[in-house]
Amino acid sequence: MVMAQPQVKWIDTKADIGIIREADGPVTVPFLMVNLGPGDAAVTDTRGACACTMAVAQKGTIAKGDTAIVNVTFNPHNFLGFIEKKVHATVYGKPNNATLVIQGYVIATDYTIMRKYPYHAKGALWLKSDTIDFGKMTAGSERTVYLDAYNASVEPIKLTFPKLPNGVDASEDVLPAAQALAFPVKIVAKKGMTSGSLEVMPGVKVKYKVAVE
Repeated sequence: MVMAQPQVKWIDTKADIGIIREADGPVTVPFLMVNLGPGDAAVTDTRGACACTMAVAQKGTIAKGDTAIVNVTFNPHNFLGFIEKKVHATVYGKPNNATLVIQGYVIATDYTIMRKYPYHAKGALWLKSDTIDFGKMTAGSERTVYLDAYNASVEPIKLTFPKLPNGVDASEDVLPAAQALAFPVKIVAKKGMTSGSLEVMPGVKVKYKVAVE
């Protein structure tokens, strides 16, 4: 007679690791699975979605009422901002499969940041470029270009855009801790408009380029 597979229950299948630093190296999160029975259960295989995420499962069988641990390790090397990494676990038990998820935010090292946000504006604020290029425009037309920014700290940064040039518009907004965002900057082209600079926060200026035809 074929024995029915035991029922298993994961205590959690998603873990929020919060804000971590690339420089601190890998982070390990334990995921717990309980065997509700009848009979023995086992975690037979684990597979990470990428080389940055590995899983080590408790070996052997898990008796009814016992708990198995799957340790999932994420290596933040070369990551910045939001991360979501998954590990697929195969189980002798029902359900036979589970997806274990790690979410969080990485504060990258300067070396990693510079590959994506090479302009160090001030403090923890990094920008993808020190220039907003609106390109060629006709008088009276509008165009929105995005200013890509990254916050390499555990505190939010407020972009205020004080003293905007005539015809340029951008809304004050907050760049959350350890996150990257794109801030919209709109221009209404006018005859005689020339390139110049604008502040994104006190003491931080970027150039803007526009050619009005």
